[in-house]
Amino acid sequence: MPSNASTDVDTGFSRLATPSNVGLEPLSRIWPSGLTSCSLGLTGEDVIDLNAHYNESARPTLRTMYEIDELAEGAGSFGIACSAHHRESGRPCVVKMVNKTEAGDNYRAHLVDGGLFARFLQMTQDMPHPNVVHYLDLLEGPEYYYVVMERLEGAELFEYVVASPGVSELRCRDLMSQILACLRHLHQDVKIFHRDVKLDNFRFRGKSEESDLVLLDFGFARFCDGPLGTNIAGTLMYLAPEVAKLVVQPDACDADAAYSAPVDLWAAGVILYVLLVGRAPFKDDDIWSFGQAGDEGQQRLDKVLSASELTKASHESLDLLMRLLVIDKTKRITAAAALDHSWFALEDEVLSSRSVARDEEDALRHVRMHSQKSQRLSNTVRTSSGCAAEQRAVFGSISQKLDSFASSLSGDNIILSGD
Repeated sequence: MPSNASTDVDTGFSRLATPSNVGLEPLSRIWPSGLTSCSLGLTGEDVIDLNAHYNESARPTLRTMYEIDELAEGAGSFGIACSAHHRESGRPCVVKMVNKTEAGDNYRAHLVDGGLFARFLQMTQDMPHPNVVHYLDLLEGPEYYYVVMERLEGAELFEYVVASPGVSELRCRDLMSQILACLRHLHQDVKIFHRDVKLDNFRFRGKSEESDLVLLDFGFARFCDGPLGTNIAGTLMYLAPEVAKLVVQPDACDADAAYSAPVDLWAAGVILYVLLVGRAPFKDDDIWSFGQAGDEGQQRLDKVLSASELTKASHESLDLLMRLLVIDKTKRITAAAALDHSWFALEDEVLSSRSVARDEEDALRHVRMHSQKSQRLSNTVRTSSGCAAEQRAVFGSISQKLDSFASSLSGDNIILSGD
């Protein structure tokens, strides 16, 4: 952590100084029905070109429309996120400032020009869901994209797990019901899949743990009815077998290798395991074995699902876990079917007295280790859907990096980005 950072205990954010020059560039395009287009009185069905409405010297900037806090919420691969207030309405929000050069062509092709930005605004305005972050505005300047979302005041689900090692199975079920409701909405109604579902990407809307659990960070999202994924994206700890296959069997990039919404359900299974046990289910070798031909991956998975820590969990919760963590993506349960599972029909009294079986000190150490040793390999993979020699070479470079980390990063939370 940089020396000028401090930690917000309530939310788990690292607070950094916001550069004073951020948000001063004249905006070039804004998305209709966002806060800025409403404030400027500009409407339309397509992205609005501000060059057609303003001289360059008169074009608004991000800071014209928003008051930016002096402390940023955090830094990512492509830029920083800052707390802000919309000047006209006073609405609190978070502005994610994405460096266009670092984000690359795929980010622009899929999110900006491919219609995902517009879909994010649409899902907030036309089909809002309590477990999906609300997008408020989308702006573009010469050097940055500005993604404006609601401000979430609560802790990350990751931080909640670390701080609450002795929660009841009833509480685990409540959290999973919100996660699965979110995924059902995205897959069935919004028609997108997230590709990076994980503990770190869920936050509580308010500071009370009883507030809504919200999924955010849709930078890897794709349309369910668009071209299926054939590149690498996600976080290693949550990586579905069909994505691991792209690394360990790059020559098998055919129609069967493409992936879609089921990757989110595998990740939900990993989260359920962590909630029940308090540690990550898989080591690196396990994850890569799931993408290999043969029976080794299934044997490793069977061993994980027979862990002694799971013996105190209800039969119903284990049955759902086994339906989520299925190597064959065609046999993995959907979010809608998961919500109809018998676990969610059990009486609250049956689960309220049943605590998850964790060694609390060991669980805390293990979960923290996965966070602290998280290593980003973002932008390492920028590939097409084919299996050209260049793509295989990139896969090879990832494997070499993983091998070099093997002794110290076994089972860690490494982010692989194909975007």
